[in-house]
Amino acid sequence: MDHDQFQELHRRWRSMMDALEALFIRMDRKIDESRNLEQVGELSALMYHHGWKQTILKWYEPDRISSYEETKKRLEEYQADIQEHTQEVESCLNLQRDQRSRA
Repeated sequence: MDHDQFQELHRRWRSMMDALEALFIRMDRKIDESRNLEQVGELSALMYHHGWKQTILKWYEPDRISSYEETKKRLEEYQADIQEHTQEVESCLNLQRDQRSRA
């Protein structure tokens, strides 16, 4: 792949890594703040899966010797997986907020 293609994919990859890192920080803070044991348990399980998502994404870091098309396709497919994971985490993070508004 040429330099511009590499830069494009690496920026996309870095953005995904940064988003996962920010999500991890939010989960960690919520676990520290939460008094809801069900939520803490669910977040702990999600953190385990989060670690795998992040590890796999590290393996997918673009390199100059790989095919642009293959790398782009792999990142697009994995981005959908990460979005699904993010939605699960957001749902869990909002659980306590929803319970407070009902009380």
